[in-house]
This record gives sequence, structure tokens and C-alpha cells, in this order.
Amino acid sequence: MAAVEGAQGLLVVGSSLMAYSAFRLCKAMVEQGKPVMAINLGKTRGDELLQVKIEASCEQLLPLLVERLGP
Repeated sequence: MAAVEGAQGLLVVGSSLMAYSAFRLCKAMVEQGKPVMAINLGKTRGDELLQVKIEASCEQLLPLLVERLGP
């Protein structure tokens, strides 16, 4: 939870958020008014908490993001 306090936002990658430990981090971010985004195929437990959801394969999208963001 300390990391949530210091974070500007949260990116969920390849998780349905069915485990409460991950879902509670999303809830805490939203309660603090911070953005939560996800890259995931299919529904997640936290869909209603997400500001952005990209329904794509993590294996395909993450390398593209790394390429775009650079070192």
C-alpha cells in the first residue's frame, strides 16, 4: 500500500483481478483519484474502476510499448 501512496497511476497487465490483493490496489488508487489502466484480454473484476482498458495480448502489446517508450 505504500507503493500506492507514492504512485501516480497503476497499470494492470494480464490480470483478471480476481485475487483481492490485486483488486484492492486498484480500489485504493481510485479512492485517491489516481488513474488505473489495464491491458488484458477479457473481463476483469475491476472493469468499472478502469479509466482505460486495452483488450489486447500482453505478449504482443508490451514489446510495442517498450519500443515506443524507449530507454
